[in-house]
Amino acid sequence: MSASELEQYSCRPENCLATFRVRDKFGDLGLVGLGSICFDSTDRTASIDDFVLSCRAMGRGVEESMLSTLATLAARAGAVELHARYDATARNGPCLRFFEESGMKREANVPGLFKLDLGQAPVIADGITLVGLERTAHEFDPASF
Repeated sequence: MSASELEQYSCRPENCLATFRVRDKFGDLGLVGLGSICFDSTDRTASIDDFVLSCRAMGRGVEESMLSTLATLAARAGAVELHARYDATARNGPCLRFFEESGMKREANVPGLFKLDLGQAPVIADGITLVGLERTAHEFDPASF
């Protein structure tokens, strides 16, 4: 998406966009991740639309923290389940491994679909502190759609 398309996406009441910055004892890595979800009030599910992480931040617990953050946002909106679709590409293998190891369950009847029961959402990885959970453009409020 272009910057304007991303802004339009984040302004829709059923969508939520989170960005992730990382700083450690060695310095500030800056913006390293983006995650977005779309809430469906008819079946009380949320779907991950984007789960993007810079390779320089992989394997540091950031992935787990991103998933936990998206799960928290979805649960706050009233979702009971979080879905993620894995799209196989030449460079997307780490994403598949992460989904398989994250506690998400692979849907047997739908190739590439993973589900997470939000009653058992993952926790933030040890050693990671979330500094702020900020919203862009609007509060993610299921009553608004």
